Amino acid sequence: MTARPDWMRRRLQERLVLAQAWAGLVLADLALRVLPPRWILPRAAGRGARRRPRGGPSVRRIVALVDAAERRVPVPVTCLTRALVLGWILRRRGIPTTLRIGVRRRDGRLTAHAWLESSAPGDLGLPDAAEHVPLRALAGGRAAGR
Repeated sequence: MTARPDWMRRRLQERLVLAQAWAGLVLADLALRVLPPRWILPRAAGRGARRRPRGGPSVRRIVALVDAAERRVPVPVTCLTRALVLGWILRRRGIPTTLRIGVRRRDGRLTAHAWLESSAPGDLGLPDAAEHVPLRALAGGRAAGR
């Protein structure tokens, strides 16, 4: 008898998050390739957090499951696709998030980065945010601070 793969040993709720993350990363990549950002970003911010199901994985565990899905998808994952998917999964569990997009200049080049901010305890696993200047925050479907 062979050992079960790691994903089969996970609890049902964790398998659901892993499946949502995998599908979300593939769909987000496709959406970012074919749809205009002005359509994607407000919808990605969502309409607010839903109620959190009982007994679900912690924020830290959800981040780890999105990381695991990221390593197994057949598409390149950027900080934006990761932030979009992680934000969607967290909001579905009642954890409000704000999508941030920022820029920095390094060695004469302008680079961009996307990350999430949340009042939920735990690191959202999106590094380098402190080095970027936020352009605008998207929360609840509208630009924050306008």
